[in-house]
Amino acid sequence: MPQRKSAKEELKKSKKRHLLNLKRKQALKEAIKMFKRSLQNKEVDASRKALTRLYRAFDKVTSKRIIHANKAARKKSRFASQLNKLISSASTQ
Repeated sequence: MPQRKSAKEELKKSKKRHLLNLKRKQALKEAIKMFKRSLQNKEVDASRKALTRLYRAFDKVTSKRIIHANKAARKKSRFASQLNKLISSASTQ
């Protein structure tokens, strides 16, 4: 337990930040789930909308430095390629 006043204040801030970070991570996970669900159902339009929401979530989390920028870029690229596969398979059928 912190003894000094400044340490107590920092602990309070730290807890607040921790809760905000968890909330943002949860929003990102929800966006990923929505995108994957739309991919499984092979809904191209819904997948496109979900991908834009996913990009937004990744950008927000990256700007707050909750995850690394390179990780976000890698994930965004992989999700985009999954969508492109779905689009190409839908157009050939």
